[in-house]
Parts: sequence; C-alpha cells; structure tokens
Amino acid sequence: MHTIRLTAAALLLPLAATLTACGTSGTAPERTPKDALEAAVAVMAQVGSAEVTLDGGWSGRASWAPGVRLALSGAGDTRLLALGEVFYVAAADTAARTGGRAWEVLDGPFEGGGRAAALELGPALAFSQRLDPAGALEQAARGAVTEVGRESVGGEPAVHYRAVLDGAEYFADGRGLNDERRRSLAEAFRTGGPTTATVDLWLNRADQLVQKTESGNPTVTDVAGTVRYRRFGAPVEVERPSSVDVLDPRTAG
Repeated sequence: MHTIRLTAAALLLPLAATLTACGTSGTAPERTPKDALEAAVAVMAQVGSAEVTLDGGWSGRASWAPGVRLALSGAGDTRLLALGEVFYVAAADTAARTGGRAWEVLDGPFEGGGRAAALELGPALAFSQRLDPAGALEQAARGAVTEVGRESVGGEPAVHYRAVLDGAEYFADGRGLNDERRRSLAEAFRTGGPTTATVDLWLNRADQLVQKTESGNPTVTDVAGTVRYRRFGAPVEVERPSSVDVLDPRTAG
C-alpha cells in the first residue's frame, strides 16, 4: 500500500505543475499598437479641452467639445481667437491698419496668401481645424500602426506610435472642418493626386494623447505639424470681442 501511495503522489506532481502553468499563461495578452490607440480614443473622448503648444511659437488653450473655442498667442504679441468658424487676430500693426481697433476678422484664413500668411498663422489655423484628439486617434487606428518606442514628452514617460494611412482618408475627414476647409482639401487632393498621411502619436501611462505630429497634408506648406497637449480639461474662456473693437472685412464698405 505504501508503494501505491507514493506512485499516486508522483502522478499528481506533473498534474499540479500543468495546472500552475495554465494559470500563469491565462494572463491577458500584451495589447497591440492598434489596441493602444483604440484605448486612447475612449480616454480622449471624455476630454473636451487642454492647454496646447504648437509649431511656430504658438501656445494657449483649446476647446473642441461642445464647440470650437481657441485662444492662442504667437510671436510678436500676435493673438488668435476662434469661436466656431470665425477667427479674430490681433497683431502689432492691427490698430494702425484698422483705424484704432484692436481686432480684425480673418477673411479667407485658409487661402494661400493674404493676412493669415503674412502673420504666419499657418500652424495655428491648421490646428484649429483638427482640434479633436479622439478623432485623430480613431482615424490613425484604421491605418498600419507600429510602436516606435518608449520616449519622454515634457519630462513624462510616453509610448510613441506611428500610423501610416491614405492621406485623403485622414486629412479630408469631415469632423471639425468647415465648408471652406473641405473645399480646399478636396481641390488639393484632386490636383495633387494620392498622398500618404503619417501620424505620430505619444500616449502617457493613462492613455492620454500628449503629443501628435502629422505630415502629408497637401494644403499646408510645413512638412510636419506638431501639437503638444497638457492640463486636460483646463477651462477655455473666450469672449467674442466687442463689435466696435473689430474690423470685419466681410462687412466693411
């Protein structure tokens, strides 16, 4: 009998080892880069505003939900306000150009020349039409996504992902674009042919998008545009300037 008990115990040892191994292998598999972007979509969908830093020395606050509100400052004391689809700009020479008024409405801000180009508003205007980070993440997740590596953004650990996808699908997406911008994009894709969008995205430990770089947009002259996000949920107070303090070339006689 003693021999039989030893044999039974010996038979149970491999079974216990097998059960232990199964329990260890039952942990959740490591998520893919596409999974990471999709998780960030859910996180950023709950975020309606942030402090931002853009190319060209622009910084300020932006709100994309429920509506577009933007307050940015750039080089040379230039300021840009956006409420919906109306853009106000104040620069060092604004008062001299407008008869003493502090602000002027940008007429045709997304056209190639004009006042916007003279004030180098390109980075700020491009950002204003693609504010929603959840939308960019959702689109990027549809492309070929890879993990570039672990890096630091503003002193904070982040994982860098890269998505490559069709340019028209990414840049011509209708969310957040006004009719003028849609027409501009459609014409650019029609005359320029197929393009490829490359989108670099940095996520922190909470799956928040802390930095985004886009390249391949046929309607901008800059090779790449970068935005850095911080202080998510920061309030954005933007008051429409008084009409007596604004020159609007659309209504000026």
